[in-house]
Amino acid sequence: MAILPAERPRVVLRADTGPRVGLGHVRRCLALSGALAEWADCHLLVHGEAEVGATARCPVSFVAAAWNESLIALRRLRASALVVDSYSVGAAELQAAGRVTPCVVVIDDAGHFPLPADVVVNAAFGHERPSDPGSTTY
Repeated sequence: MAILPAERPRVVLRADTGPRVGLGHVRRCLALSGALAEWADCHLLVHGEAEVGATARCPVSFVAAAWNESLIALRRLRASALVVDSYSVGAAELQAAGRVTPCVVVIDDAGHFPLPADVVVNAAFGHERPSDPGSTTY
């Protein structure tokens, strides 16, 4: 018999959207939150302008570009993990998130490795993980 934790994990997903970025990041996070729904409570943080509330199966909050607002939300939500799907979040922001939540996952399209995260997911052809990934799983 499996022992279940007393509390469901809380996964916070942070995505960018808008006229210059498109809806791809948000769509991926919405799909991931749907897949995680049976296992975890999810909350989507969106930076940018988009109508996502009607299609979301989890709570959605809009955040400013300043990363501090996302960190405040992570603390308030007591996130077990953070999933970032964004072109605008850099290494310093990821390191700060790692001090707030125990697991940082990055969905990366660009292959700008290495990234300071626990897990980096990049499905693009032609990108290889760094020769020395450190403690990051690619």
